[in-house]
Amino acid sequence: LAAIDAHRQLTAIGLQMASLPIDVKLARMLVAANQHDVMQELIAICSFMGIADPRERPADAKEAADAAHRVFSDSQSEFLGVIQLWRTYRQMHEELSQSQLRKWCDRHFLSYMRMREWRELHRQLLITCQELHWTVPAWSDIELRLRDGASDAKAAARHYQQIHRAVLTGLPTQIGHKNEKGLFDGPRQRRFSIFPASPLAKQLPNWCLVGNLLDTQKVWGLMAAKIESDWVID
Repeated sequence: LAAIDAHRQLTAIGLQMASLPIDVKLARMLVAANQHDVMQELIAICSFMGIADPRERPADAKEAADAAHRVFSDSQSEFLGVIQLWRTYRQMHEELSQSQLRKWCDRHFLSYMRMREWRELHRQLLITCQELHWTVPAWSDIELRLRDGASDAKAAARHYQQIHRAVLTGLPTQIGHKNEKGLFDGPRQRRFSIFPASPLAKQLPNWCLVGNLLDTQKVWGLMAAKIESDWVID
């Protein structure tokens, strides 16, 4: 992660990472986000990954939960789905009373307490990034960028690339290349499948990045996104 040098001393990147109250992989993503100009997006992603997943999937209501979560999904990236969920929750938090917000969370199979935890960690990271004098644009500017991306394919592709290159910097070993059996070959002879509930499971990409690997009877890649191999090399 480039946090320490050959003498096991903190690098300039490592010093920045040490200021952030999260796992080192997530901290590395935020350092990269500052370089790629996607701070707000990555603060939302890193604070989400820093808590237990607030999305609930009860055994007796899996289909209903999946349908409720699909409102926030993106066909190419579950990281973009997290950003969409954050944008919607942020808006609901401003518009609804506490009891209404709790009901909104229930309808969308979201843990109210974990969503509050997400918001609190997001606030801490936002403050820390500002203390590091990193440029954190207002969400209104992000909304404009997203609207421009909706009408400009090149702008949308560039924005997608910037977000996922920042995430890749923190998770360089959690990539996979699709083989002829529809499984993904990852570094260190690891092989995994994309979780069936993922939007990417229907049309598997050639290269993917996953936020987590769950080792049960099979190894599942959770929180998946389509990537390009040259991003990994860079």
